[in-house]
Amino acid sequence: MALMNSNELLELFKIEKAISDEIIASNSDPLIDLNFDVFLTIPSYIAWCLRHEHSDGNIVIDGTISALSFLGRSKYCNNGDARFKYECSSEQVAAIIEFLNWSLTIEPLIHEHTERAIKQWLKPINKSSKKDALKRASS
Repeated sequence: MALMNSNELLELFKIEKAISDEIIASNSDPLIDLNFDVFLTIPSYIAWCLRHEHSDGNIVIDGTISALSFLGRSKYCNNGDARFKYECSSEQVAAIIEFLNWSLTIEPLIHEHTERAIKQWLKPINKSSKKDALKRASS
């Protein structure tokens, strides 16, 4: 899969109106201090990173990669941010992996962290853990 541009990425995640650039620029961590759903936040942040790849010292890219690393290793639960990886389509997961690979070329200081995130997103999803979590939640 070739790296998408920001509009294609937002379309893939069915985002009609992304979080504004101003909000993202002033909140470097997509999982902290924002009251938006993770299914809006993560695609909005990735799209922002794609549009602002040449920003000097870009802490938003670092924060986005950190969030993706966390979400990639999260165990499924039926609420909160941890469900993100498990509810992404295979095309959406592929786009995230492609973004992480791309980020290796622009953020050399966090190579090791990015490589770990890629490994987490490449791991197959254990469907039984999702089913078990849903059963526990409905009991």
